[in-house]
Amino acid sequence: AFVFCLRRFCHNHLAMATRKGLCELQMRRAIRVLNFVSLMGLFHTGAAASAGSRGPKLIKIPARTFTMGGDALFGAPQSKEVSLQLYKIHETPVTNQDFRHFVKDQKYKTEAELFGWSFVLNSSLSAAVLEEIMDHVKDAPHWVAVGGAYWRKPEGRDSNLQGRWDDHPVVHISWNDARAYCKWAGLRLPTEAEWENAARGQRKQSLYPWGDGEGPMGADDQWMMNIWQGS
Repeated sequence: AFVFCLRRFCHNHLAMATRKGLCELQMRRAIRVLNFVSLMGLFHTGAAASAGSRGPKLIKIPARTFTMGGDALFGAPQSKEVSLQLYKIHETPVTNQDFRHFVKDQKYKTEAELFGWSFVLNSSLSAAVLEEIMDHVKDAPHWVAVGGAYWRKPEGRDSNLQGRWDDHPVVHISWNDARAYCKWAGLRLPTEAEWENAARGQRKQSLYPWGDGEGPMGADDQWMMNIWQGS
């Protein structure tokens, strides 16, 4: 099953960030390169790739016409029919270990490292880091700017990736970082339509790829994905 159901949340937050001390141009850049991907902490590569490409397993998505959009809750009330040819996409998010191979090979530094901060969900932070909060997203105060947060220290200076190398998605990855990884791996980022089509699973009109496609709960009312459950 595809667990690719968080894209729209990222898009809705593109214009929501605010941080004291940043001019408008800097703020736009920070929003563009940090919020687009690192808020939800995942990205997917896909499409034209060789059989020996790096990263998670690539799976084939058959050609079809599917219904794109139609989800008013997440800012896409209008729907349209989109036709796609066969393509490939990663079965899972790129893991910390996958990204580590890229970083070591290319001596790469992410934009979160270069900026010196990134957004983190406040409930995941230690008391010490919470005391050092720089600022938060204006309309979503649970997303806070944390100095020193980047892919190897996802919750700030006192965190690490122990126990999270092989089965956790890499986070704090900007659009530019994702493109650099894709170039190294012999891949490209999927288009919005390719991503949404894969996210819908076998039913081309489903919001989720499991059950009846209407809700985040699977069999026996089990959560099938991490999703915001707060208020």
